[in-house]
Amino acid sequence: MAIALSVLLLLQAAPATDREPPTIVIQARRAEEDLAACLARNCPPDEEIEAALDAAVQQFADGRYVDAKRVLGRTVARHRGHATENPRLFASLLATSATVAEHEGDDDLFRQRVYERTNLLRTELGPESLEAIMADLDTGNMLMKLGSPITAEASYRRAEEAALAAGRPRLAAAAMFRQAWLELSRGRYNRAESLASRAGEVAGADNVLVAELGRILAVRIAYAKGDEAESSRLLAALPGRTRPAPLLITAPPIPPLNSPSQWVRPAEGMNAFVDVGFWVRPDGRVEEVEVLRDNGRRAWFNPVVNRVADRRYAPFPSGEGDPGIYQIERYTLRPSYEVPYFSRISRRIGSYHLKVASLTHMAEETGESVDSALQ
Repeated sequence: MAIALSVLLLLQAAPATDREPPTIVIQARRAEEDLAACLARNCPPDEEIEAALDAAVQQFADGRYVDAKRVLGRTVARHRGHATENPRLFASLLATSATVAEHEGDDDLFRQRVYERTNLLRTELGPESLEAIMADLDTGNMLMKLGSPITAEASYRRAEEAALAAGRPRLAAAAMFRQAWLELSRGRYNRAESLASRAGEVAGADNVLVAELGRILAVRIAYAKGDEAESSRLLAALPGRTRPAPLLITAPPIPPLNSPSQWVRPAEGMNAFVDVGFWVRPDGRVEEVEVLRDNGRRAWFNPVVNRVADRRYAPFPSGEGDPGIYQIERYTLRPSYEVPYFSRISRRIGSYHLKVASLTHMAEETGESVDSALQ
């Protein structure tokens, strides 16, 4: 079972000749009814957790973040005592709760759920299990998002060491590449290149995927240095890709969203969100960017949509007439929870943050892959 939102949306691309965006099928109400029926008959813990996940992820897709957060929170509280009976399933519950909390704006709950999941998997399955190593990587990602790069680096290193001890060189290489991307964000280009080189040695010279990541890192460093000639040369030298998911090379930064409170008045349960669909062509260009869905607060997301069109992805092999790969991303603009003066109750009055999730890939199994090293 996927450790993220494994049943988020049913997304099916239309035939290439029509080039229409996928159809989004939402069945939140039925899932909620199934959960209510499960609770009414006092169903077993595993069955209730599955029903809660179905309901919550469809509420999330429908933009009902607080409802999803409430369903997941109640389920976690009821069945925390059963976590060790089926740690993988309970870890999925915690991971889904973490994703919802992140988008809903509750950074404290986001952090708590990620740590709880990691500790559960390390304790029950062992620190060198695939699930625990992936959880360490996810912990590092969470810490990066919350502005703690030093602690994130420690999580990545722990994942690297566990992967090496477990005889999983590709996963160790993924952890090294995440450290490399962290160093890239710090402007430590030599350190980033050294980590990428070491990852290549660990994974083996015949590992095509790791070699490709090293070339992508070189392109990103060239872009970061502002060396257009070198970045163009490296980009042109990239070989065709063999993986199904498009690999992002560069994306222009989204400008500050000035005075978001003018556009977003997040009453309880309401966040501003937009689902953006676009085609990634085989040559790496982005075309036909369009807004598929939003919850009515339109003024803020034009800068987001405009920047998506300026991305560049790595080229990938294609057949005659192949339109490329269709992607859907969810952008959420929300304030953080903070406790105001003279109060003990946290409220959504903090700074606004923009969060992004790939709806296209949230249902995929994590597996032992190095794709996530670029995230």
